[in-house]
Amino acid sequence: MATRAARQKTGDRRQESAARVVARQLEVYARRGVFRSFSPIGVEDGKHTFRFVWLWNQPFSISLDEARRTLLFEDLLPRVPPRGELESAIKTFLEGFDSPDRPEHRRLDPRRATVRYTSRRGTGSLAFRIAAGDFEYGVQQAMNVVNELFLEFLNMHHREYLVEHYQVSDE
Repeated sequence: MATRAARQKTGDRRQESAARVVARQLEVYARRGVFRSFSPIGVEDGKHTFRFVWLWNQPFSISLDEARRTLLFEDLLPRVPPRGELESAIKTFLEGFDSPDRPEHRRLDPRRATVRYTSRRGTGSLAFRIAAGDFEYGVQQAMNVVNELFLEFLNMHHREYLVEHYQVSDE
């Protein structure tokens, strides 16, 4: 843990620590073998971007917007028809993450983080708003939500989407 003097020397502690926390949490996933080829890409327009290979050996990226306290999986879901059945099902699935009916370890605590699906030209993104700078929790929950979205929801209920857009075997 950095000393107070070291933090003050390097600038705004909150911004710096958020980027460090996110990078450290993602490195933990890489070290555990959850994903591979992890690399911080850099900072552009105030956003720290990280890339890695994850589910079905596909490339993923996540960006941290420190000013907005947001983790963003931009362009995560290609070619989801706007206002279609799949988009509606994804939104409904995501809305259930803060339900008290979910087991606590799989529940998104809305006081700590929220998830929002957005679509631009038929490409879906997930934005995780992190409350009070709890980025360790935010990264863990973002990874859990995306994992469940792909492995449980899409894989079980919309497998044809994964076959078509993520080259997942149809067997």
